[in-house]
Amino acid sequence: MVVTRYDGEQWTVYEWPAQAMASVADVAVGPDGVVWFGTYDGLASFDGGEWTAHIQGRGAWSVDVAPDGTVWYADDYGIHTLP
Repeated sequence: MVVTRYDGEQWTVYEWPAQAMASVADVAVGPDGVVWFGTYDGLASFDGGEWTAHIQGRGAWSVDVAPDGTVWYADDYGIHTLP
């Protein structure tokens, strides 16, 4: 799987690493430009150069980022903020 970005002139393709999880359920962009992915296996982020897996092994069905940068996500157990 890949994630692509169009800057108005060209497409950039970013490989989705296996450790960043599988199918995407939701996407949010933080005020710092970091893209957050709620997936069926957890929560991952991409800062334009590096992928980070924050939560693995349980789905993050929904993700949002508050103006102060707090990451909120929902899973089968409720709504949470990323520590």
